Amino acid sequence: FGHGDSEKYLKDKCQKYKISNQVFFEGSIDNNKLLDTIKNYDAMLSASETETFGLNIIECLSRGVPVISYPAKTILEITLNNPIIFFYNNNNELISTLKHFTEKVNTEKRLLSQKIIREKFHINTMLKNYIKMYENLV
Repeated sequence: FGHGDSEKYLKDKCQKYKISNQVFFEGSIDNNKLLDTIKNYDAMLSASETETFGLNIIECLSRGVPVISYPAKTILEITLNNPIIFFYNNNNELISTLKHFTEKVNTEKRLLSQKIIREKFHINTMLKNYIKMYENLV
């Protein structure tokens, strides 16, 4: 979803590996439509080696969509204990994960992921955590 500098590069890779019929580039859409749409996908792949926050990952996990990601420091932090996040460090691990992650995902784990994200990123929880951080600084 969205547009970015790597869109053409990614589309070319999909053609090279003959997976264009399995990978979809949706462009930019309204946030409500995004949240409603992503729940229909099998997985989300994040190839970022660095990430400032990972809102797209949280959005997917909040809908019970498994995420396959490079273990960027912030991604490790926001996905701690989530049962449907899978990490890879290189292309071989990515290919293996893509082939086998569905064996590790079930309805119970999807629901647990939704619960974890709801609790951890609920606005009231986040506000309390920010206040605690600021109080510790002063």
